Amino acid sequence: MKKAVNMLLIPLIFSCADQAGTVSEAHFSYSIDTVKVESHELLLNVQGGLNRMAISPDGQTLYFYNTSEKRLDLIDLNSYQINRSISFSSDGPNGVGGISPYGFEITEGGEIIIASFDAIRKMDSLGNKIDSYNWESLNYQSGQIPQGTILSFDGEYDPTGNIFYGIYGRERGGNSNGDGLGILDIPNRAIQTKEIPLLKSLADYRIELDGEVKTISLESFFLQLENEKILISTEAHNSLAVYDICKDSLYQVDFSSELLPDKKPGNFEKKVTSLDQMKASLLDKAKEVSFGPWIWDASSQHYFRISQYQSGFDPPEFQVYVTIADPDFQVVLEQKDFPRTRSSAFFHQGYLHHPINLNDELYFVRIKPEFQF
Repeated sequence: MKKAVNMLLIPLIFSCADQAGTVSEAHFSYSIDTVKVESHELLLNVQGGLNRMAISPDGQTLYFYNTSEKRLDLIDLNSYQINRSISFSSDGPNGVGGISPYGFEITEGGEIIIASFDAIRKMDSLGNKIDSYNWESLNYQSGQIPQGTILSFDGEYDPTGNIFYGIYGRERGGNSNGDGLGILDIPNRAIQTKEIPLLKSLADYRIELDGEVKTISLESFFLQLENEKILISTEAHNSLAVYDICKDSLYQVDFSSELLPDKKPGNFEKKVTSLDQMKASLLDKAKEVSFGPWIWDASSQHYFRISQYQSGFDPPEFQVYVTIADPDFQVVLEQKDFPRTRSSAFFHQGYLHHPINLNDELYFVRIKPEFQF
């Protein structure tokens, strides 16, 4: 019988004793292995799905979207097997549109919320459409979006799927610009907004090629719902905006580090007039720090963040740092020389799962951190 889990790498142990921050005596190590997802001969568009994944509320199932097949594959994270698939079409009563969705959210009732360019679609667990809507068609009973802005279709939902948390700004789509956080009570058509200065400051890192075809490069932000809090962070800042849902309070955490700067310096050209200048500016930007999202590990009850500099280009080389914080966002450990991961990496049973495409097959590089003080 073919094994569902194929181990590719012998686990490696790395220990580090030179720590930054307030922890003077700490031990940190990690091991690495790699597992293959058993697709049962299903054809996977792995590359297209690496950034279109969703975790079930119980944390046991990964929903992985195959863009070319318009199929959502459900992966059991304990056996690493695809145990069920949901197929969609572009048109028809259960259609999801012709453009690949931004992302997916799964409610505690198993409903699937699909954010696309033209609308938000709510499907049942079998792929039948329950509802389709967009925020502009809602008749708000209380609150409003600031004039000249729109609310993103992609965001986070509470477990019931009734409360939406998204970014409002001058443009919809992507995760590179915005003005603040929009909180929408869908059944009651009530919305409140909160300005996020951290988001607005991303404009300071905009690179723009002013030519026949305008080309723009922007920094990204990350929005996450963890532990009854909305976390908003950016690639450019060693800071975190936190909206506490239970307390209805918004605050910002500015981290201090001996290893990482307070923010990306921004020492690159912002206005360029040629493709060569654009390339040179992007290379200069890549040499500066890029902060990743905060990833919650329920096993250790800590947040992890992976940050990096690009130190070489041919071949690509990176200097990677890990920052670990407690539930109150107090940093307990920072360390350089950590594996590089995607922003879509997630924890399951104490392992940080980094999805990769290996010969058009889906694998997870699993990183098991260990630390004590």
